[in-house]
This record gives sequence, structure tokens and C-alpha cells, in this order.
Amino acid sequence: MRSSGPPASASPGPDVAWFARVATQVRAGVLAAGYAPDSCVASTRVLIEVLRVWGVSAVPVEAQVSVFNAAAMDIVRAEGFPALGQALMGTSAATPGGAWSVGVGVLRPGEIALPAGDPFAPDSVGHVLGYVPSAGVLVDASIDQATREHKDLVVAPLAVAAVRPDDAPVWVDVAMPGGVGAVVFDPADTGRYRRSRNWRLDAVNTSIVGAVVRALRAQDAAR
Repeated sequence: MRSSGPPASASPGPDVAWFARVATQVRAGVLAAGYAPDSCVASTRVLIEVLRVWGVSAVPVEAQVSVFNAAAMDIVRAEGFPALGQALMGTSAATPGGAWSVGVGVLRPGEIALPAGDPFAPDSVGHVLGYVPSAGVLVDASIDQATREHKDLVVAPLAVAAVRPDDAPVWVDVAMPGGVGAVVFDPADTGRYRRSRNWRLDAVNTSIVGAVVRALRAQDAAR
């Protein structure tokens, strides 16, 4: 990371809860259709199309994402990232508990060291999420892929009022077992997600969009 500790976190804003509900339903639909847990490209494409039904314009945003559990953030807040790096070096991926972090997407060399054995490869397609310019809200429908329950690292699809992570990291505090963890969106710009077949609005993705819209309308009708 660029700094030794976290800056002020992004704060909730108007309509954030609704965007989070949409993201959660999108994620359920994408996984039910058989996509893998790391399906950020399909999740974001479906998210954008679902929001379009409600007249909300969203755009794809690429990011490198680092997710820290509460124990890791306790170290960062008290001693900075170098101390966290030392703590992670002596921690096994298979051992329950302890400080832990997971990287999602393309990682630039030297910015963050993943714990040994982490399955996320540095040459992956990158991580894609949505941004709603009119509301100033980042919406990540697939960040739950970073969850490692045995490490007390648990994160759900989220929405947060924030600037786009184009020039500087966006920090989001997240309640996790044992305290407050964090999700950090670092800038990335590869464009590779557009070449993924999961980005196509094909019959499968169109079907998911329809199912998600129906589910959300049913929820609204039941309120």
C-alpha cells in the first residue's frame, strides 16, 4: 500500500442501502445461474443492466482490492502496514483466526504481499465493480468472493458513497467478526474485462437480469 495507515473511510450516503440491496440480489442471481464465486465481470454487467431498468446509469470501474479482517486492521491502526506484513509472514492460510488479508484482482508488484498459498493470482483479469455517477456510489456485487470465514474475514456485496478510485485508494470500514475490518479499492485500468465473454449481454446474463428485476419487485410489493 502507499501509506502506513488508513485515511478517513468513505461514509454512507443517500440511497446506499437500496444499492446494497440490489447488489445482494444481483449476486444471488449470478451464483444461482452457475457462475463461479469470482465472477465479478458477470456480476457487474448484470448490476448495470438491472439498475438501467430503474433508470439509474452505472458504469464499470476497475480496481485492485485488498480486504483486511478486524485483527489485521487492529495492527494497521496501531502500528502501520509494515507491522501487518510481519504478522502475515508467520501465519498459515489453513490456521483459523489471526490477522489476515485477501487481494482481489490485479496486483502491482510491491504494493501488497499476499499471504502464502492465497489462490488469487496476480495475472487474473482484475476486479470490476459498478459506479453510479448521479449518486456518487460505488457498488460491488462480488466482493464476497474475498470471504474466508475461518479467518474471521467476512464481507458481503456492498455499496458505499465514495469517489471513484481513479487516482487514490478508497477505504471502506466493514463490520466483521471481532471488530471492524476494511475493504480498500486501489486504482486499476486494464480494460481486459471487456474482452471477457462474461461481459456479453447474452441469453444467460439477460435471463439473470430478468430474474433479479422480478425478485426486487416482489420484495418491494411485500414491503
